[in-house]
Amino acid sequence: MRLGKSEEERAAEKAAADAAARARQEEAERKAWLASPVGLAVSTRESGAGFFEIQLEVGVSRRGVGWGSPDWEEERSTTAHTDVLSAIEAEGWRLEHAGYFFMPTGETTADRFLGTGQNVAVSGVTMGAYLFRRDTSRVPPAGGTGTAVNA
Repeated sequence: MRLGKSEEERAAEKAAADAAARARQEEAERKAWLASPVGLAVSTRESGAGFFEIQLEVGVSRRGVGWGSPDWEEERSTTAHTDVLSAIEAEGWRLEHAGYFFMPTGETTADRFLGTGQNVAVSGVTMGAYLFRRDTSRVPPAGGTGTAVNA
C-alpha cells in the first residue's frame, strides 16, 4: 500500500499546472492585445470592414477654484498617440480624418470675494476621433503584428 505520490507524479502534476498557468497567461495577453487600439484595428480589418474609427484621449484638464480666489487652480496633461496611429496604418489602414472634441467631466463653482458673482471652472478630457479607411495598396502581416501598443 502506497501512502503518498511519487516524485514523478508530483513533477508531472507541477508541469501540468505550469502549462495551464502559461496558457491562461497567454490567453489574457491575447485578450488585452485584441482590446488595444492596434488589436481592434486588426480584428476590424479581418472582419472585412472598409473603415475603422477609434477615439483616444489626448488631454486632461482638471480645474478648480477656491472661495474668493481670483486665480484658477489647474492641472493639465497631454498624450501623443503618433506611435499608435502609425501602428494602425501599418496594419492596413490609412488615416482619413482626425477631429478633436472636449468632453466635460465636472464643474466647480465658488462665490467671488464680496459677493460679486461666481467663479466657474470646468474640467474635462480632450478626445481625438480618428477615422481610417482600408488601404488596399498595403498588405499587412497575416494575423497582425501581435505587438501591443499602449494607448
